[in-house]
Amino acid sequence: MKNESKLQIPIPDKLKKNLVKKSESMGFSSVNELVRVVLQNFVQSDTLLKFMPQAEEKTLYLDVEAEKRLSESLENYKAGRYTSIDTSKTGELDKWIDGLG
Repeated sequence: MKNESKLQIPIPDKLKKNLVKKSESMGFSSVNELVRVVLQNFVQSDTLLKFMPQAEEKTLYLDVEAEKRLSESLENYKAGRYTSIDTSKTGELDKWIDGLG
């Protein structure tokens, strides 16, 4: 590249070692490639840059039939059509359902 700029950022050896491991585990050929991808996405106006713990990355997607059953069950529960709900933690299901609405 003719007019290539170099970005040099001093980082501790331990951080560099962890960056190399993490970037390779994510499929990048180098830390530089990871940084280029992040920077390119950062400057694009249609991209949201968000850092979150890995546990939050996991999203459960239900198929159409399961989504319908869940929706019907929640409606029945909110309407008081269930006489009892078997749960090992009393009140936990109510808190979860209240958090949905």
